[in-house]
Amino acid sequence: MNRRFQGLFAGCAGLLATLTIGSAAHAVDGVIEINHAAALAGGVTSADAPGYPVTLTAGASYRLTSDLRTSSGDTTIIEGVVPELLGFPNSNGAIHLDLNGFNVRCFLGALIQPGASCDGDAIGIDFSAIAGAVVENGTVRNMGSDGILLGDAGRVENVVVLDNGAGGGGNRAGIRCLGSCEIKDSVAADNDAYGIMTGLNSNVVDTRVYDNGLAGIRLGSYSTVRTSVVYSNGGAGILDSGYGLILGNQVSQNTGFGVDSFVGARYVVGNNTFVGNNSSGAQLDAFATQVELNNCQTNTVCP
Repeated sequence: MNRRFQGLFAGCAGLLATLTIGSAAHAVDGVIEINHAAALAGGVTSADAPGYPVTLTAGASYRLTSDLRTSSGDTTIIEGVVPELLGFPNSNGAIHLDLNGFNVRCFLGALIQPGASCDGDAIGIDFSAIAGAVVENGTVRNMGSDGILLGDAGRVENVVVLDNGAGGGGNRAGIRCLGSCEIKDSVAADNDAYGIMTGLNSNVVDTRVYDNGLAGIRLGSYSTVRTSVVYSNGGAGILDSGYGLILGNQVSQNTGFGVDSFVGARYVVGNNTFVGNNSSGAQLDAFATQVELNNCQTNTVCP
């Protein structure tokens, strides 16, 4: 093959590759961008088949450039997997997903109605198989099961989770993590079960949690809730699994106690305001240890 035809062949091959990548997802500054068309086409990663769920592999960063949506209550929208190396799971690399202001959602008809979640077992973002996953900067709503499900050491920041969990079952939440996670600067509201549900050694900070069907936050043992606002939930404001640290929060108008021990183990409260919980009766159950003054109704010591 002479040089002229070699150059022509190489140029055509390069153009074909560019068109192929452009029809699905493409990378900008090392971040793989995803939109609804790319999700339907497949090939976002080597593990991703056409349609939903979009399968993302650990060890990379991703960014949405449109809403991702499905009308099936049994179809998870985004799932994370650990790639295999020489036939064995490769545990190197977490995963980072920037929602970029967009929605991950199940929808009923053309419009999203408040409280109108899809039934079923679908999860908005399922990163339960990956340690150290990060989700930030967007909204996850109207899923039949969890809005976001994280594995160990995950982090959620600047995310709104609304109207998830209509498929039934108590162990569903707007945000659920398996352990050692951080949830920061986020909102969990109008979810059918828990607003937030954490595993052991987790941290919820600067977050608003309200109008959820059960407790606002179900907290794993040895975990912390700090400087958050928790109100108008259908159970306790914070349901603690033992030895939690509850500091500097505003907890009000929840159906149950402001803080309630899930297993009868002690927890620590300090510098909180508890008002109007438990029909304005006792604001804490019998297992609280107060290390700093708390505002309880009109008292500085909670009854």
